[in-house]
Amino acid sequence: MNSQCVSQCPKTPKIFYGDSMTKTCVLSCPAETYGDPINNLCVEALSCPSGYFGDDITGRCLAVCNKLLNLFADPIVKKCVPACTFPYFADPNRQACVLNCTNNFYKDNSTLTCVKTCPSMPDLYGDPNSLYCEANCTNKWFSYSQGTLRVCL
Repeated sequence: MNSQCVSQCPKTPKIFYGDSMTKTCVLSCPAETYGDPINNLCVEALSCPSGYFGDDITGRCLAVCNKLLNLFADPIVKKCVPACTFPYFADPNRQACVLNCTNNFYKDNSTLTCVKTCPSMPDLYGDPNSLYCEANCTNKWFSYSQGTLRVCL
């Protein structure tokens, strides 16, 4: 094996990351650290590059969390998480924890998710003013439901 000191770990043929604890180039970063794809270093989640989030499954900083596993980018802990914490809501369109849901989606406080249709148990309606699923429509709005559609009109 050819051992030598390098200023940056190699990116080819495989991506290696610099482990600051052992001062070695590694294929997989130690627990609680993630491979930074820009700087080729093992970093804590909070040190992932801007717009990247630590992913426990891959052990890397990712720009987009795994949609198949229903993970969301949490801006507070900078990690891919299965559920968001208040005041954030899990937005399935962006795979991210957000303060405001995508257009035509409502904030469901019971699940902290952005939903197209508010839950019927309990009876909740999508309020166009607050953009939350509400038990009672506000202002001059009326509760309306047809099939799975539940909105304030």
